[in-house]
Amino acid sequence: MQIDLINSKVYNENNIKIVKKLIIDCFVNKAEWYRKPLINTVVKQLGLSSEVLKDKSYNSIFTKCKSLIGSVINDMINDGYLYLDDRKILVLLKDIKVIIQEDDVTNYI
Repeated sequence: MQIDLINSKVYNENNIKIVKKLIIDCFVNKAEWYRKPLINTVVKQLGLSSEVLKDKSYNSIFTKCKSLIGSVINDMINDGYLYLDDRKILVLLKDIKVIIQEDDVTNYI
């Protein structure tokens, strides 16, 4: 899946949606992930050229993509889509509707 790298701006709404989908897709074949292997797996799925992947400098597209993926993981944890357990393993929550409904009920009360 290709992300938009125009002007090296990887932090945009479209890229965030793509990264979220790729993260969720990673949980189809594997139920639990450590953060770093999940980030590396998503990077591989982005379709970056070998030239981009070689440049690991501070302000490179590769580094920005890894940062974007990490930020999306954090957002998904904060939004209740992913759960980080005591072992530092990420788990995709299966029934997000139940969680949202429980929060809505608590807020209503």
